Amino acid sequence: MILLTDRAADDLGERFADYPFPFTTSYRRFYRQQAKQEIALLLSDCKSTAMPIRVYKVKGFRFSQLLYPPLQAATNLHPADELDFLSEAVHFLQQNKICQRIVQPPTYCLFQSPPQGSIACSFGSYRLRLQQRSDEELFANLHSKHRNVIRKVTGKVQTAFGPAELKNFYTLYHQTMVRAKLHCEPLSYFEALYACLSEKNLLCGVVYHEELPLAGLLMPYSRSAAFYLFGGTAEETPINGANNYLHWEAIKRLRAANVDHLDYVGARLSPLEGTKYAGMQRFKARFGGTLHKGYLWKMNILPWQAKFFDFMLQAKQIMRGRRIYADIIDQERHALQREPVC
Repeated sequence: MILLTDRAADDLGERFADYPFPFTTSYRRFYRQQAKQEIALLLSDCKSTAMPIRVYKVKGFRFSQLLYPPLQAATNLHPADELDFLSEAVHFLQQNKICQRIVQPPTYCLFQSPPQGSIACSFGSYRLRLQQRSDEELFANLHSKHRNVIRKVTGKVQTAFGPAELKNFYTLYHQTMVRAKLHCEPLSYFEALYACLSEKNLLCGVVYHEELPLAGLLMPYSRSAAFYLFGGTAEETPINGANNYLHWEAIKRLRAANVDHLDYVGARLSPLEGTKYAGMQRFKARFGGTLHKGYLWKMNILPWQAKFFDFMLQAKQIMRGRRIYADIIDQERHALQREPVC
């Protein structure tokens, strides 16, 4: 196995231009500038299979995060081959002492099987194929409630896409994150993202009613896939269904750009009734995508060092009177009240 970092990975840029965005040179450039971190590429010995990974430090401890499952020619591996690649990757990181822990991947990074010794949870994502159907067929495939509200608001709202919409998108996104008490990236984050990915690989849109912005979205994309990573809505809206309409217009634009599929990023498989996730997950499901199931996983590579880091972090949180952080893997395992077999 080979780990390519910095410019060595950039030299393979053309090869990964149509892969999902975490593989691309433009996204690595963005991460280098914004987070001051590198996204490396783990390659098989024959260099035919690749997986993006970031390695970073916290208080002298080194962590790795896998950013997308290993692909060959922009295609997922057979489940057994993927598991073999992941097992080799874990062994490589351990033998070379590259990190003490592999942390949870992003929610768009679903693996077909977790490697032995990992801590994992089942997770999903709704993925909508864009190229096998016409616009009319895609619309007919929407849930009836989505179709109805989109028809009702047609002619009452207007959409706009492009870098000029970034500030209005950010206002809506910021308001939404504050309401939900979730982490909110600064405007400079999105400005840097646009500067690196450009309009060719980033879709930013806002829907308006009489010049009043009602909802916004931002999706990185390549010919392989688009990902619904960021969105926001106004706290109060005079038009019900404006956000549905915005997403429908985004679907048509992505299909016209020959994007293979749209990933709505993240679907919990634990019971959702009565939780804050139920409404958003229902919204995603009704665009006609298929629920793709897989796993999120994490692993201690150097267990004693990783546990010592946890001990220090927990002690610090207790002293500050803060709750101990639980990632999605821990949340889902607790919600399902079962231990996954790895």
